[in-house]
Amino acid sequence: MKTLILFDVDGTLIYSERRDSRCFAQTYTDLYHRPFPTIDWSKYPHVSDTTIFAHLIQQHFQRPVTSTEVAHFKRIYGERLRQQRLENPHHFYEVPGAARADEVFRKKRSLKYW
Repeated sequence: MKTLILFDVDGTLIYSERRDSRCFAQTYTDLYHRPFPTIDWSKYPHVSDTTIFAHLIQQHFQRPVTSTEVAHFKRIYGERLRQQRLENPHHFYEVPGAARADEVFRKKRSLKYW
């Protein structure tokens, strides 16, 4: 059985001072030429990258998002985050203990102990 672990990036694994949020918003604005309403995630019905993205596509274009769009958006967003981290590594730093937790998860390969 495979186990999937999901973490919110900013504040759980790394501190990025909301740079990840701003990259997400800028990626959306650049790709769709629509203003990103807010990076206050509490304003959205569900707080995950995919559901926020889907919500905005529905709101701006009155249609559901496609899996191709999701994949394309994630690729561009991921590239921007990597570029930001390369250019400004001091703006992305580990939450104390995050690397150790990752090591433990990788060794156990199961969440039954967590």
